[in-house]
This record gives sequence, C-alpha cells and structure tokens, in this order.
Amino acid sequence: MKEQLAEEFRKYKDNSIKSYLHMGKVLDTAKQQLEQGEFHHWLKDSRVNVSIRTAQRLMMVYRNFQHLLDDNSHFLSELDISHLLELRNVPQRFKKSIDVGEDKVDVVDEVKVIDFLNKSISKKGKIVKVKDLPLGEFKQQIMEVGGEYKDLAQNENKDVDSPEPVAIKTGYDALFQAITSFFNNNQEIIKGVDKIDEATLFEMTPDDKERLKQEFDRLKESCTAIIVKVGDKEDML
Repeated sequence: MKEQLAEEFRKYKDNSIKSYLHMGKVLDTAKQQLEQGEFHHWLKDSRVNVSIRTAQRLMMVYRNFQHLLDDNSHFLSELDISHLLELRNVPQRFKKSIDVGEDKVDVVDEVKVIDFLNKSISKKGKIVKVKDLPLGEFKQQIMEVGGEYKDLAQNENKDVDSPEPVAIKTGYDALFQAITSFFNNNQEIIKGVDKIDEATLFEMTPDDKERLKQEFDRLKESCTAIIVKVGDKEDML
C-alpha cells in the first residue's frame, strides 16, 4: 500500500492546481490508511518528500474542492493554492454538501462563490476583482462577507492526531484569561522577530521564507482585527 501510494503521488508532482488536488487525494488516502505515526515516516519517502505542513495544506485543498477533481472548467486555474486554501473559510451559503461514500461532506460551491471572486472593488484608484487581490486583502474580503475565519494551525493539529483542545470558560472571565495568554505569547513573538537578521534570512530555505511571510501576514491580520474589535467595545465602556 505504501509503495503504491508513493508511486501515485510522484506521478502527480507538478505545480498545476489540478495536480495539487490529486496529490491531496493521495495524501488523504495515506493519512486514513496508514497506522498512526507511519504517515509522517511515509512523507519522507523520496517519491513523496513533502513536509507535514505542505501535506496538510494539500489535503485541506482536496477536501474542500474534491468534487472538482475531474472537472474541466477554468475555475481552479484562476486561483493559486493559497487563495484556494483561504476559500475554506467562506460562509456556509457559499458551500454545498456532496456524497462521499456513505457520508455527506461540505465543499466550496464553485458556482455560488464565483460572484464573490469576480466582485469588483476599488483599490488605490483602480478597480480590481477580489480573486486578484493579495492574500492578506483576500482574507479580509472573506471576513467581510461573514466568513468563519478558522485558524489553519488549529486545523492542522487535528490532522496529526493531536488531542482535542480543552474548552475554556465562557464570559468575561475567559476573556481575561485569553488576554493574559496573549500578552505572554506576545513577548515571545517579539523576541523571536528580533532574532531575525540578515544572517538568519541567508540560512533560510525559500519555502521557510515563504512560510514566514505568510505567518507575518496572518499575524498582522489578527492584530488588525483585535484593534478594531477592542476599539468598538472600548467605546461601550
């Protein structure tokens, strides 16, 4: 089974979106069929050779767009993998249920979401479509239409057999705890960012640089959202 899956994965290794879907399907199959812990070892096979993060991103794209695997429309070719990945966060009205075996799963409805992607907005005096926006602004548009913005890292952790998170208390007591935790983590983030210099960047691989750039974008988006929300609630106090 491992050998067959590895050979199938290698067959699809190129940079087309359709190939990403095929690779995601193979990875998803391997994740389900290989024993716990064996999946990570299988990823290191020279015919596969992808990081766990890349594997998780490919599986997530496949799960949300698996119904388009054999589709010949141009929908998939209009977006890169990062933008496709963010579309998992669109509100439920942009999704549909499909049958997968005996189960029903939610996927992104390419017909319903196309109007959102082709919506024209004004940016610095120019008219651009949502689908052509940089990733950070693309995320903001998803939030503005009511998207439930999920944390990729949280979803990834579920894919690597980590335990379910413990529910925290509700109400303002929970908020106090979250703020305290934020400040503690904030100091660690600042220390980590301060350590990045030209020597560090020189040692980083292109993939790690791209990952760091994406994480910085996520961090800026989160901080902006917090500032806006806190400002609104502060006016009520």
